[in-house]
Amino acid sequence: MAALEKEDFIKGLSGLIAKVVADQLDTLKREFDGKISDFRRDLSNIHEKCDNIEKQISKQISGEIQVLKRRCDEIDKSGSDKIDRLEQYGRRNNLRLFGVKETPEENTDLVVLNIFKSYLGEELDISAIQRSHRIGKIKEKYNRAIIIKFSSYRVRSKIYSLKSQLKGTRVVIKEDLTRARADMVKELVDDYGKGRVWTMDGIIYAKNDKGTIDRFG
Repeated sequence: MAALEKEDFIKGLSGLIAKVVADQLDTLKREFDGKISDFRRDLSNIHEKCDNIEKQISKQISGEIQVLKRRCDEIDKSGSDKIDRLEQYGRRNNLRLFGVKETPEENTDLVVLNIFKSYLGEELDISAIQRSHRIGKIKEKYNRAIIIKFSSYRVRSKIYSLKSQLKGTRVVIKEDLTRARADMVKELVDDYGKGRVWTMDGIIYAKNDKGTIDRFG
């Protein structure tokens, strides 16, 4: 009888212990699940904050890159403009002569002096010309332009001021412009019309529909 009571006691105690342990495990599980849920929520918040920070950094970097790009473009344009101005200044004693018949073994210095005398009434000494030559590729039935470098800006300006006397002839005098300025002249002639665009010392002028003068370069 005592043995049965002892066995029942042990069984009851075991059941009680099992229940206590089960309750504790259930409590720990709920706590663990709660902590896991909190951890996941915190992790999600961290990811969201990281995404926001990444977006802000990306936006800031993108903005800074755009600012740097604009500055580089401005520096590049400023540098290109300075180079163009220096190149044009280096051509200040030059003129280009178009429409002059080209012949074999010609002396372009003598050719241009004869043009100036015949068409402009200006008889210059050969020393007024530092050098001259045809420019461009030789083409059949095509008279290449002559580029003239004068010994002084004063003589060059005098000849250029007389260019209107060539109106009605096949000969044309133009300033020796940089490629950028020559391209701009072509564009402005398309916009303003032929005869309304001219240059003086490398500066480009155009007369608009209002009768006022626009300046470029």
